[in-house]
Amino acid sequence: MLAAVCTATAWAAIAALVARRGTELNHAAPLVLAAASPRLIHSDLTEQRLPNRDLAAVFAGTLGMITAASVSHASPGPLVRAVAASLALLTAGAVLTLTTGQFGGGDTKLIAVIGLVLGPDAWTTPGIAVLYGFLLAAAAVAVRACTAKARRAHQPATIPMGPFLLAGAFTAALAAKPT
Repeated sequence: MLAAVCTATAWAAIAALVARRGTELNHAAPLVLAAASPRLIHSDLTEQRLPNRDLAAVFAGTLGMITAASVSHASPGPLVRAVAASLALLTAGAVLTLTTGQFGGGDTKLIAVIGLVLGPDAWTTPGIAVLYGFLLAAAAVAVRACTAKARRAHQPATIPMGPFLLAGAFTAALAAKPT
């Protein structure tokens, strides 16, 4: 059931992204992430891990797509923005991983991928995407805490961040004005 919900959500995200951004090569990078998201979400929810091979495949596919778009348009700006955003978010994620203990290595790699995917449009979009992800996760934690208190039940100390980060990325991608 969970896999079906994840897949349906990914198809909905793909349809919304195509309707909003089109399929032109320089706007299609979020489609790669949307296609991989069911597997990433399912893995994070069931195993609390984001597989390296899946993240590497999305990163490589997205980097190839953005590079091809930059070459075909003779404009290195989107590629430079994407790589810079990816490196900035990778650094921020590494700091969170090392200092908080609540943010995992897979989450760090995922936000680096989000930086690469959303970086070509604008410098701010990847940061906004991660902020949306954190806000969604905070809302989920608050709801879970309230329901656990009402039931007088114990709640787990951590939540999987991947689904929230992906939701934040798709929200930001849909809200951003494609360049």
